[in-house]
Amino acid sequence: MCAEYSALRRRCYTGTAKGVDEILDESLQLTAAHMAQMQAWLTAELPNEGCGLLAGNGRRVRQVLALPNAERSPQRFRAEAKAQVAAMLELDRNGWELLGVFHSHPASPAQPSETDLLQAYYPAAVSIIFGQPANSSAWEACAFRLQAGSSRPVQLQLISDSVSSA
Repeated sequence: MCAEYSALRRRCYTGTAKGVDEILDESLQLTAAHMAQMQAWLTAELPNEGCGLLAGNGRRVRQVLALPNAERSPQRFRAEAKAQVAAMLELDRNGWELLGVFHSHPASPAQPSETDLLQAYYPAAVSIIFGQPANSSAWEACAFRLQAGSSRPVQLQLISDSVSSA
């Protein structure tokens, strides 16, 4: 879980610490602009959980697709169906793959909840969870591969915008 790796990284998505690559053998590449887009959407959705999809090819994110939370709940999320279908059609039109699903935990750490583990409907996609630690308005983001009721950390690799457009 993210807390186990916090000694290696100040935040799950920044910096490179010695030994992290051996522990986190899978990565997802995205830009600081992608991170900012997700954080802005999730902040706008407060006090409720926010959610969305990450589209791209290989391991490289090309597009953040913010989706309304049909649950309108601070403890649960479910993407609004019409918006999710529209997002999936956009992936298809652009030749992108579903690389990730992101959502927030507005009042708890960036770690998978029991519900997250039970409702991991896209096991081939990386799950990015944004949390707000106690007494903080700053977001912390950690990524996981959620499968069969378990989680495995995934490294978020920040790349420059020029690399992203290549």
